[in-house]
Amino acid sequence: MDVAIIGGGTTGWWAAKYLEKKLPKTTNITLYEDPDTPAIGVGESTLPQIKTFLEECGLDEKNWMPKANPIIKKGTLKKNWDKVNGEECEFTFWYNDEYRFETWIEKYFKGNKIKNQLGSDLYNTDGWRLYAYHVDAYLIGQIVKDECEKVKHELTRLDKLPPGYDLYLDATGFNGKFTIDKTSTNVEDHLVNSCWAGNLQLTGDPFPFTRVTARNAGWTFGIDLANRTGLGYVYSNKYITKEEALTEFKSYYPDAYDIRHYSWTPGYLKNPWTDNVISIGNAGGFLDPLESNNLFMIQLSITKIPDVLLRNYKPETYNRLLNRTWFHVSNYILHHYKLSNRIDTPFWKYYSKFNVKESVWQAYQFHSNKYSSIFPNSVWANLALYYDEFTYYDKYKHSLG
Repeated sequence: MDVAIIGGGTTGWWAAKYLEKKLPKTTNITLYEDPDTPAIGVGESTLPQIKTFLEECGLDEKNWMPKANPIIKKGTLKKNWDKVNGEECEFTFWYNDEYRFETWIEKYFKGNKIKNQLGSDLYNTDGWRLYAYHVDAYLIGQIVKDECEKVKHELTRLDKLPPGYDLYLDATGFNGKFTIDKTSTNVEDHLVNSCWAGNLQLTGDPFPFTRVTARNAGWTFGIDLANRTGLGYVYSNKYITKEEALTEFKSYYPDAYDIRHYSWTPGYLKNPWTDNVISIGNAGGFLDPLESNNLFMIQLSITKIPDVLLRNYKPETYNRLLNRTWFHVSNYILHHYKLSNRIDTPFWKYYSKFNVKESVWQAYQFHSNKYSSIFPNSVWANLALYYDEFTYYDKYKHSLG
């Protein structure tokens, strides 16, 4: 089989290395990279699944970490999502084994626990997928690139697909330059569609949590690496102009440097695999960078390709899986906005019309398998606790019998 990957950056090189490892040795892989296209390096916060992916690419943590300025990520620190001037709340990588949350929450109801004790009380230091990373997304792409052994690299700009290949991977980013079917799923409730991003000089020891703070028309993030802090204001241009967002961003981070702007149309393709072209990474979809989902979805769009090819499945199998995962990602992200009690700006008033008091616990019940869910029931429980939303808890909790 001859495979062409169009687009370098993290997505293209991750795909090249993973396919090199997983497809038969007779597979020929060529990566075409436009030398004039800059790589996007905003997504520096990850989910625990990335460790397995990098290991499957043949990268050992002790070898790649010194090259990518990473730190271990213990979780996320949320603030102001529940209300203006709300308290900070930690979300760690704990899992609801044997429904331990339901024993813990009874102590909370009796006043014997506080919210920020949940993550430490139920975190299993000998457990599964204990941590993620804060990484330099560009560097981790280049590190994987250097591990490729047989991938042919062509530095050239393509205006049409090169002939002679059995399979094409479109890794050209938001534009999806070679995507065949651009039919997208309707995601009108995803309002954020732009981001001002930059860096800040690191002061003190790196903080092992991704800081996520709700703002007037979206939210800001702070991601410490070993050598700097990555920053961003993710906002909706329906409620604030590009210039107003920049002014607000600078008011939070007056010392930020290397400031740049990104924009996108929220959505994901219904048919990312059409004919012999697969749109991967941002070419296949992008919703909202909240909860570090972007690098995971890049990873998923890559890892399922060998699964389909080696099992002789049809492209429809791949498309169904990607769409189902995007749906669950979308659902979890939107609950952050829709559970909020904020009505202080037009942005937050938009979300106040939704009632998701029951659906948060429906999701808790549905995502009981930590191995198959990108966001298992532990994160849904943590989310409901953060917003103090227990209206339907008794209806959907597990019977401890």
